[in-house]
Amino acid sequence: METEQRFEKQEAFADDTKQRLVRIETQLSGMELRMATREEIAGLRTDIYQLEVRMVEWFIFAAFGMTTVMGGVAVAAIRLMH
Repeated sequence: METEQRFEKQEAFADDTKQRLVRIETQLSGMELRMATREEIAGLRTDIYQLEVRMVEWFIFAAFGMTTVMGGVAVAAIRLMH
């Protein structure tokens, strides 16, 4: 009797495991469609690099512009004081 119960439990466990495996395989097969290819990742890296270069250039030009404006304000203030 004990052996039959163990066998039934094993069968139930095997059925449950099979159903879980089918769900996992279904999810994984759908995941491949959403994954990026090497070419897409390389293109994204290029885009990020170009954006980084533009941001650094903008920062440098903005800092130069602010320095120029503040220098002009300082010169104007000094001239007004004298």
